[in-house]
Amino acid sequence: MKIIFLIFCSFLSSVSPDPQSYNAIFSFGDSLADTGNFLLSGALAFPVIGKLPYGETFFKHATGRCSNGRLIVDFFDCRVYFRKSLFIVGEIGGNDYNYPYFVGGSIKQLKALVPAVVETIIEATSVLIDEGAVELIVPGNLPIGCSALYLTLFGTTNKAAYDNNGCLKAYNAFSKYHNSQLKLSLEKLREEYPHAKIIYADYYGAAKRLFHAPKHHGFSNTLVACCGGGGPYNFNNSARCGHIGSKACLDSSKFANWDGIHLTEAAYHHIAKGLLNGPFTSPPLTFSPIKQI
Repeated sequence: MKIIFLIFCSFLSSVSPDPQSYNAIFSFGDSLADTGNFLLSGALAFPVIGKLPYGETFFKHATGRCSNGRLIVDFFDCRVYFRKSLFIVGEIGGNDYNYPYFVGGSIKQLKALVPAVVETIIEATSVLIDEGAVELIVPGNLPIGCSALYLTLFGTTNKAAYDNNGCLKAYNAFSKYHNSQLKLSLEKLREEYPHAKIIYADYYGAAKRLFHAPKHHGFSNTLVACCGGGGPYNFNNSARCGHIGSKACLDSSKFANWDGIHLTEAAYHHIAKGLLNGPFTSPPLTFSPIKQI
């Protein structure tokens, strides 16, 4: 099983006397966390992330981020001054499930992979602690049943398959299963490393509220992709975002989904606020909550 670790590392000046702050963030994860390393590595399989409309909202040019703007980790970096290192171990596991699903794997078959995926995450976290990390964030997986890609590929005429928010219940239940197994393993890891602060980040809960109450969070659409090539959820595998035949919506701030599977900057912003200000980290982050980011 192959899990790609993409590292984002940003060092900031120590301008605050508060001892409960960080001066570096190390983020390990997949395309939900990568701030451009995949593109810099020469990965020609996904050249579209190196050109507009990717990056159009905040940077005004493509940076290699798989969104229209900033990611969750960018809001950690841009809004808080840090005096010690914070390690973000994830979001990991998404692609280990995505690819088998896309080639026809069943939920039952995918459940059998969960122990191995969780074990890999725990092993990576242990290595970081052994190397000296003392505060780490380990995120769970997002509600994949709400993504335009999953809704397009696995949609059905059976109304009972959907929850009240229009998301596929079975696939969201799978995400929750992964997250429950990860949380159990983190409890054991805390016992093994009592000196380290190992924080579970509830990406699922922070994101699900956007689908549950979209208008409350400023969204007019949460299930349809902002950038895509048509279809009920604006996801077309033959005209994906950045490819010929696709186009981006006029106001991405009103959309939660960017290109079918990745989220928009606006969605990541709300998720980051839920992590930084609470209540979606357990235990809470060390630094004081930020009221506005």
